[in-house]
Amino acid sequence: MATRQQVFSAVSDERVFQDRKWGTIEDHPHEVGSWLTIMR
Repeated sequence: MATRQQVFSAVSDERVFQDRKWGTIEDHPHEVGSWLTIMR
């Protein structure tokens, strides 16, 4: 079973990966409705 720290590290590492791949929210600001459309 993963420790709490391992889980937090995995989530943080994934966030870094996604930010490098797609850019940050600051790089691509959208309204809430636009984010919902993107997620859809």
